[in-house]
Amino acid sequence: MTHQLLNYATDRFTVGVDLGGTNLRVAAYAGGTDPLEVITLPTRIKAGREQVVHDMCAAIQTLSIKDFDGREFAGVGIGTPGPLELPEGVLCNPPNLPGWDGFNLRESIESNLGFGIEFESDANVAALAEYKLGAGRTHGVDSLCV
Repeated sequence: MTHQLLNYATDRFTVGVDLGGTNLRVAAYAGGTDPLEVITLPTRIKAGREQVVHDMCAAIQTLSIKDFDGREFAGVGIGTPGPLELPEGVLCNPPNLPGWDGFNLRESIESNLGFGIEFESDANVAALAEYKLGAGRTHGVDSLCV
């Protein structure tokens, strides 16, 4: 897993995406844990995976073009349910995303956005967040799993 988006200056901002089976959360961050702006949408599973990707990309584009006090857009990181093949970004029958088995989510998103993204399993992202901001920090542990 790469951690490029964790090491950025506060004169830049990133967009983080949490793709869930019920909700889609897209937020801009410039360091710390408080978002600059959050967009929350329902994950419209019944409308099809292309519509979900469209909704996600529209929210990413909305945030990526904002100024946020002169900060420069640095990139996007997406956490998605698994199991999935990394780094390819192909979903492998995720239980909360029916009909997405074999779907190349990375390719679909990148072709819609026109630029690359960081892509990771939501469980790995949760573990990293817990390590950096939660129990790992509170208890000073060197490793943990989620």
